[in-house]
Amino acid sequence: MPNDEVRIERALEIFQLTGKKPSELRKSHAAVSPRLEAKWLLLWPKREILWSNIEKRVRHMFDNGLVEEALALKNRVKLKTTILQTMGYEEALLLADGFLSKEEAIEKTCIRHRQYAKRQMTWFKKEIWWEKI
Repeated sequence: MPNDEVRIERALEIFQLTGKKPSELRKSHAAVSPRLEAKWLLLWPKREILWSNIEKRVRHMFDNGLVEEALALKNRVKLKTTILQTMGYEEALLLADGFLSKEEAIEKTCIRHRQYAKRQMTWFKKEIWWEKI
């Protein structure tokens, strides 16, 4: 994809590190069978418990240096880098730049985490390999 800067940059990084194109590496791993059979354990908490846990985790992130971490990362990478749009980082940078209050940043981050959890739950509901107990 000629306009996908992230994938192009990653492909160049892989080539620089290995001397091989990413497609070559994928082919070499495709034939390898897994050594172990994986067993999955799916925890499915009630929605109110999940939402509460998400809020606690997000508050902990903001109280324990997320803004400083996001600012340090911003100084090390290109501004358009996808990593800066990750849940929490984007809101932390908006907080640092004065566009959001701390509570607004926390709430927006909680919303994004809840949306992500919902997408995960939807995906798992479609899978046939697990059984809800």
